[in-house]
Amino acid sequence: MNKHQRAKIKATILTQIESLTEETQSPESAAQTKLRLERLGTALKRIAADNYGECFKCGNPIQMSQLLTFPETMLCIGCLNNPRTQT
Repeated sequence: MNKHQRAKIKATILTQIESLTEETQSPESAAQTKLRLERLGTALKRIAADNYGECFKCGNPIQMSQLLTFPETMLCIGCLNNPRTQT
């Protein structure tokens, strides 16, 4: 992942974090929001550590379109679709 792509993903993550923290939430959705914020924070740390965009299971690159849609994802499409890797 090049510098421009990392910057684009980082901006997407920061926008999503801002949006989540500004939303008025019911108690039921607060736990889900907290978990998503934690995952987005982890994604920012992975960008800083320069290992963002690599599948946590197989090490292959995660598609940019997937990262832009779900920047907190840690698995590539192949591992997400493989029931053996979802344990």
